[in-house]
Parts: sequence; structure tokens; C-alpha cells
Amino acid sequence: MENFICKVIPDQLEILIENIITNAITYSHENTSVEISSKVDRNNFRANITITDHGIGIEEKDLPNIFNEYFYSPRAALHNKASSGIGLSIVKIAAENNQLKIKVTSEPGVGTTFTVAFSTIEFPAATGSAIPIPLINTSLS
Repeated sequence: MENFICKVIPDQLEILIENIITNAITYSHENTSVEISSKVDRNNFRANITITDHGIGIEEKDLPNIFNEYFYSPRAALHNKASSGIGLSIVKIAAENNQLKIKVTSEPGVGTTFTVAFSTIEFPAATGSAIPIPLINTSLS
């Protein structure tokens, strides 16, 4: 894990990350882990946070729709009957509001990876109104 500083709306970044991690936990197979990592490109002042689960995955035909309000696949609905289908639409809004890009890759039955890309970062030695993003390598089971 590498720390970095970014200028964002703190509550929105918290909601974005929390939603992705909650989904990763919810849709993971039992006794598997969720990996959270960061990668910093110091030369280009960019960073990524990646959250990977080992769960039910998302079918390719559903990937274009996962950020649509109230969308959830039939497969997801069977796994989580309490889903409202709005979590990832909120993630999309928070990403747009903070000029963040989100990439999703998935394989049904294997798992899903969300990568949140920060296009402009600073380093912990910098000062200003940016907020630090300290992350801890977490394994959940």
C-alpha cells in the first residue's frame, strides 16, 4: 500500500469506497478474501485504488449497466435479496463529482475488480487542503 493525497469531497470519496468494499464483501463467496491495494505513479502524479473480490462476478452483458440507477442483475438479486440497486449509481455520481474514473473487470463465478483512478495526486510531504488516503491491506473471511 502506498499513501497519497488527493483533492476530493471527503464524504463522497468515503461513500464511493465504502460502497465498493461493501459490495465486494456481500458478493464474495464464503471464506474468501477481499483485497484492497493502491498503486502510485510518482512520475505522472496519478494513483489507483483497486478492490478485488472472489465472488459471484458480473456477466459481461451486465457490465455496461451496473452504474445505472436501480439496476441489479438477476444473478445479484438471487445472492442479495436486500439490494436496492442504487449503490453503484451513487458511486458513479461521486466519481464524476470528484473527477475520478472507475474501471470494472469481472468474471462470473470468479470475482470482480474495481479500480478507482485518481488523475491528479500529491504526496504526503505536500501541504494544502488535500486529504490523505491511508489504506490498510485487508483480508476478510
